[in-house]
Amino acid sequence: LFIRSLPPGSIFNVVSFGTNYSPMWTEAKEYNDDTMNECITKMQSFKADMGGTKIYECLDYILKSNPNSDFEKIIVLLTDGEIDNPTAVTELLKKNKDKTRVFSIGIGAGASRSLIETTAAVTNGLSRMVVDEKDLSQTVIEMLMNAQKTYYNNINVTFDGQTFEQSAD
Repeated sequence: LFIRSLPPGSIFNVVSFGTNYSPMWTEAKEYNDDTMNECITKMQSFKADMGGTKIYECLDYILKSNPNSDFEKIIVLLTDGEIDNPTAVTELLKKNKDKTRVFSIGIGAGASRSLIETTAAVTNGLSRMVVDEKDLSQTVIEMLMNAQKTYYNNINVTFDGQTFEQSAD
């Protein structure tokens, strides 16, 4: 459902993670019928067998990929685990918050609520916890709808000679 719901023309990649991470492609690709079908076929072989939850390395890889892109990076993070370095993950995302938003979904009772909420909050994204997997489809649709909305940060408005500032901090 998630992959089928991406807007046409999006640039995307899927990076699975556990003890290590594994991108589907070496570079993100434009979303079209061919890449959608290729992605869905590859995802059918995915298993939750990659070990622990080492998110830092995965996020670092994503944030460093396509560094010259003018596009905002939208990361949809799905995880069912805890991590041992939440402060490092938070700092990594804070450094990249100007061009990145994270939409985090915690799946199941073992997912770290703190991780899910913090990764979204520091990047002005959105977070949701899904305990019952039957709610996952609706949550994914909500996340995609919100990810597609235009987001403005670091705004200055001058009215009647007075300047008002709003920053993402």
